[in-house]
Amino acid sequence: IVEAAGGFAAHYSGDVRQREVVHDLVEATVERLGGLDIAFNNAGIGAPRTLIADTSEEDLARVLDVNLFGVWHCMAEELRHMAAFGGGVIVNSASATALRAAPGLAAYAMSKAAVVQLSRTAAVEYADRRIRVFALCPGPIRTPMLERLPAETLESLARGVPIGRLGAVEEVARVVVWLCSPEASYMTGAV
Repeated sequence: IVEAAGGFAAHYSGDVRQREVVHDLVEATVERLGGLDIAFNNAGIGAPRTLIADTSEEDLARVLDVNLFGVWHCMAEELRHMAAFGGGVIVNSASATALRAAPGLAAYAMSKAAVVQLSRTAAVEYADRRIRVFALCPGPIRTPMLERLPAETLESLARGVPIGRLGAVEEVARVVVWLCSPEASYMTGAV
């Protein structure tokens, strides 16, 4: 889609849980593109739906490793480059579960709430370096992760949304593009 519209696209694969892999990914991006102005950190995995007391340490560690530490690894590497080269914008995917109680989803919700606070802190720490940072907290969005859920669960999720439907990835993408645009240049730290 990007190339069809006249843009440039490249794909790099790596495990965001491994800092050295993220470092190499960001370095390859900077080398290929000549810099880094915009980053959208969209790491996220789910966990089995359990009560807090029944959540295993292994499940919690796995979710935190990707959802929090993966975003942290990416941000740390991105911030270094953006700070050295005049600024940029970072948007981190969090979740509506970061902002409200999410029964049965404590591991996921706590990982995404931590991403919100990490984003707010980075926004304050790097504002003087012309780096804007945001946490995006969408409700349920039709993604492969969500599509694995039973139809009844998806219908229940849609009923819990004020407009009565699940969101589309394109709707989230438009928000990210707007946050990264000059039209949002006075904003940072917003959730």
